[in-house]
Amino acid sequence: MGLGSVVTSLLIVGPPVASALVTFPPDLQTEPFTGIRLCQERLDGDASKSYACTGTGRTVIRFSTRVGDHGAGPLELVPDPSVRLSGCPSDVPADEEVMVDERIYRDKNGDGVFERGTDTGHTDHVAGCKYYHAAHHHYHFDDYASYSLYAEATGQLVSGGTKTSFCLTDSGNFDISLPGAPQQPYYSSSTCGSLTGIDGTSVGWFDTYGPTLPGQELDVTALPSGDYCLVTIADPDNRLIESNDGNNTRKVRIHLDPSQAPVNSYISVQKLKAPCTAGP
Repeated sequence: MGLGSVVTSLLIVGPPVASALVTFPPDLQTEPFTGIRLCQERLDGDASKSYACTGTGRTVIRFSTRVGDHGAGPLELVPDPSVRLSGCPSDVPADEEVMVDERIYRDKNGDGVFERGTDTGHTDHVAGCKYYHAAHHHYHFDDYASYSLYAEATGQLVSGGTKTSFCLTDSGNFDISLPGAPQQPYYSSSTCGSLTGIDGTSVGWFDTYGPTLPGQELDVTALPSGDYCLVTIADPDNRLIESNDGNNTRKVRIHLDPSQAPVNSYISVQKLKAPCTAGP
């Protein structure tokens, strides 16, 4: 019997793929402004009432905005009563405020696509305050967006610069073919009425804020006629974890003549094709 040769196969096995370390952060992007209006409206101390474009008292521009999630996972805000209140509005009772965590989901099965019910592992990060908003009659996440108006001629901030708050929902979709996008809305306005409700915006969906809502306006009383840059920024304080923080700002150049604002009605504000030279 002859001596045969022995062949040994060596299988080199690398380290296991740590799919649980792959996360699905959101990517907030503000969609283009729509419905920019110029009007007059009464100025009243009752914040629970809306006087959008009715009467006299001040001249404003009103506008509709949308913030969409173009990321790999949802923007999800989960109340966390274990965290001490911080940065909440001082005029809201403590029992109507709670801190919220941003929940970032992890890829459990390693397929690179967020799947609700499968990718249940997550990490939570304190994101800010949720509180009862009297004018909107439900709960809001604070400092979610900012609105500003700059004079193109001088670059000066002439109105706004303050931050506003919202309840986050799936108001509509812009692309449900995106990986991880649900075919139906997941976050609904029903949770806005609860301090303990989980709010958010799904991949491929946006939250919309109409022009008549309190906070969707900038005071332009006595501003001269001219070109201005209207700017909105999502997450202006950078409290939320995103895959891209560089695309949260939206600008549009407009021509504005506040002296033309009608009473008890409105006129559309002209958008200009030229890019903004003022603002951030």
